[in-house]
Amino acid sequence: MESSNPYSFHLFGDLWLEDPVLYLNENDLAKLEHVMPYLHQLETEFKARLAKASRDNDGNEGFRDRFDLMVKAETTAWKHYGTVQETTFLIPPSGSLNSPVACHLHCPSFTVIDPYSQETADESNVCIKQLIDIGFSPDRCVLYDHLSRREALDGFQFYPADILRIHESFTLELRSRMSAIVDICWGACGAFKGVEIWLEWEQTNHSDDGIWKVIRFVTFVNHPQRMLLAGMSIDEQFYTKTHKPGTYGRLTTWQYKRQQSMNASAIAEISSCTPFVLNTNMPNIETSLPASFTEFRQTLGVPRDHNMDDFFQNIKREPLALFPELGKPTDHKGLYYLASALVSNGADLGQALLICGLSYSNIAHCEEFLDWNDIPVQLRVWIENQRGLKINMKAVESIDDLQRVHRLLCRTQPKVTLQSHGAIGVALDISIRYFKQIEHIGQDASKIADLVFENPSLCEAMPRKCGLCNQSILDDAFPRFKRLDPQRYVLRFLQNGCGLPGCPGNQLSAWAIPADPSVKYTRPDRNKLVALPRKSNWEAYFLRNGVENGSLPENVTLVCRRCRTQLFDDTEPRWTRESTPRYVLRRPNCKTCNKKNTNWSPQNTSILWVDSSKLSRKWASLLKQPAFDPEDVLKNPDWYFPTAEAQKADHQ
Repeated sequence: MESSNPYSFHLFGDLWLEDPVLYLNENDLAKLEHVMPYLHQLETEFKARLAKASRDNDGNEGFRDRFDLMVKAETTAWKHYGTVQETTFLIPPSGSLNSPVACHLHCPSFTVIDPYSQETADESNVCIKQLIDIGFSPDRCVLYDHLSRREALDGFQFYPADILRIHESFTLELRSRMSAIVDICWGACGAFKGVEIWLEWEQTNHSDDGIWKVIRFVTFVNHPQRMLLAGMSIDEQFYTKTHKPGTYGRLTTWQYKRQQSMNASAIAEISSCTPFVLNTNMPNIETSLPASFTEFRQTLGVPRDHNMDDFFQNIKREPLALFPELGKPTDHKGLYYLASALVSNGADLGQALLICGLSYSNIAHCEEFLDWNDIPVQLRVWIENQRGLKINMKAVESIDDLQRVHRLLCRTQPKVTLQSHGAIGVALDISIRYFKQIEHIGQDASKIADLVFENPSLCEAMPRKCGLCNQSILDDAFPRFKRLDPQRYVLRFLQNGCGLPGCPGNQLSAWAIPADPSVKYTRPDRNKLVALPRKSNWEAYFLRNGVENGSLPENVTLVCRRCRTQLFDDTEPRWTRESTPRYVLRRPNCKTCNKKNTNWSPQNTSILWVDSSKLSRKWASLLKQPAFDPEDVLKNPDWYFPTAEAQKADHQ
């Protein structure tokens, strides 16, 4: 008589499934038939593991020594980067290595009551508490982190290669020693796409097949908070009416502030030794699955060799990519690092808060974080030092200044406000928007790069105002000038105006113009930028500026060469950039001769001089040469000035 039990297929242990013939095609059935002997062998070995576990205490004898070796190797490696990391923030696994189940976690965080507690299964962490409450407790399974250091950033992305290698080598050795038949990899954050079961293979020289065997099942699942919600929907009024902040085991105020301080210190430690450790061509991962986990999961289906003979050997430092747009910062590398990381990954404010160890609920319900001084000092100083976050060269000094800067960066009604996200949320949003603006400027500049130039030594930042409403706006931290007219500033467009109250926001004429009315400017239009100035502006290239005059005479007395009696004192003499400077003649009116003429020369005959008309003609001829670069005059001035023969002709 045929059995009525639909679950007639024995896969493993107590797991029975429906008949595969009903669901699999011929090829898949053949694959299943091929793998079943390996699963039967695994089940036999698993019973032996359980028998051994009943004889051993916890299976951890001697492995603590390996953890201590890892601690020594890891902290020593950090010293090569000029930083000292605390050993107490390296957290050993919890539970027995003989446990039948393993929980593979990401890395420990500072979101615990006692950050110095060296316990992976710390119930004061909300995620760990959820795991323990549903049965994944250290007396039933082993809980271990892929990266063992308590951290604020994702070590997969931010750790130097040799540091990452030390952590992963220890993790691989731990996995080779543990008896777990099932390894559950919990997500770093967010949801993985689907839940699959993988077979982990191990190479062996003494198994029945002589090459490979299956050692455990591996499955990748959602982050605990998402996994345990079970698709539960949240009412729109939940956070305004139902939610009771402070009653869900949150950290106390002092614990929360300590956590923020430790997060900031951890970020600073990493970024101080590896500034801009970002590959700007990072793979586009569909979910928040860390890159190393992705590679790990992809290789599970292929037999692997976990040979750990060279566990701590041959640790080498590897070159790291730099964020291209900004150059090397002089201070507060952590904030540069954080912001550049967020931009490269296309992050939003929610991800920024997560990386910093914060959350929307932390910020929204902390009413005390509404003042400028509530923002971490490193972030405040970083904002104060950014040229592009100043208004009329004045840095942010108050919460009102911060809100004005934020409004100017968005230029529309901001979604992030002081009331909704607190001062820290607004400050972080400013850092993200600022770096995205820099990224946009870098891309936009390529369209006219051959027609403009930047010269930070002459103009670090350009104070500006809105061309529509004349209100002061953010300074231009990367001012551009017309290459063929170096004194003419190149404007930037303001989409929808400046965004401040009272601005009409007419896109047709929304330009950010210099605050100083004496500064000449032009639009970033190629036709305007290729046009020669009405007057050849050779002075900017042929003449020295004030600091370059050095010991040259500050007053030159001229004598009229026609009447030989009229004198003129030039109190602002102009000198050429040549290695042997020449005085550039003025053309004053001669009261004796009663007309303006060029027949003047220095009374001191030892002073070499040149007529400005010759410099003007020389400049015009140079501009006609297609390959001429005006900037080269500053580097090699002697190549471009009129020759000595021209000087002699002037004297005759």
